[in-house]
Amino acid sequence: MKKISLRFFLALLTFAIGLSFTSFLLLNQKLPDVPIPESQKLRNSNFIAHSQISKAQQKYWEEVLLSRFNESPLLVLADSSDELYRFMLIPTFDAPVVVRIWRSKNEYFLTTKKTNGEGGFGMKKFGKLSYEKTRPLTEEEWNRFFNLLNEAMFWDIPYSDKSDDPVRDGASWIIEGYSNKNYHIIDRITPSKELTKACVYLLNLSGLEANYKGYYPSN
Repeated sequence: MKKISLRFFLALLTFAIGLSFTSFLLLNQKLPDVPIPESQKLRNSNFIAHSQISKAQQKYWEEVLLSRFNESPLLVLADSSDELYRFMLIPTFDAPVVVRIWRSKNEYFLTTKKTNGEGGFGMKKFGKLSYEKTRPLTEEEWNRFFNLLNEAMFWDIPYSDKSDDPVRDGASWIIEGYSNKNYHIIDRITPSKELTKACVYLLNLSGLEANYKGYYPSN
C-alpha cells in the first residue's frame, strides 16, 4: 500500500512539475504580431474624430442613421476596398437615400439604398430600408465622378459651414470619402454648385435622380 502511495505521489509530482514548466514557457513566449486593419488604425487615431464632429454626432451617425440603411462606417468598409465614397441625401418630404461608390483594383461598383419614409420629421418618420441595388460601374463612370469630386475640391472643404442655415423644405447633403488612407466627411444644407453636380451625378448613376429634382437647382 505504501509502494502504491509513493508511486502515486511521484507521478503527481512529475505531472505538477511538467505543468508548471509548460505554463512558464507559454507565459514567456512572444505572441505573434497580428496586423491591424487600416480602418482600425484610423478609427483608433484622431483622424476620424474630425475637429468639428462631436462624439455624440459620430455616435448618432454610426448607430442611428447608418443603421437605418444597414450600412457600416466607411472606414470599416475600407478594409475591402481601395477607394470609396458615400453620399447620403436626407430630404424633408421624400425618402432618404444612400449612394455608395467604390473601387477594388480595376473594378468599380455602386450600391443604392432607400428607406420608405421621409427625412424631415425625425427618426420615427425616417422609415426602414425598402430598396437596395448594387451594380458594376464602367471605368468611364468612375472617372467622371472622380473628376467632378476634384472640381468640387472635396478634400479641401471643411466638414460644415456656419453660414449654412437650415431650411424647412430643403435637404441634408452628406458625403464621405476614403482614399490613400485619408478620410473626410462634408455635411451641407446648401452645397456648392460643384459639389451638388458630383452628388447629383451619383443620383443619376443610381437611377433615382428624377425622384429628387426639387431639392437642387436644375442647372
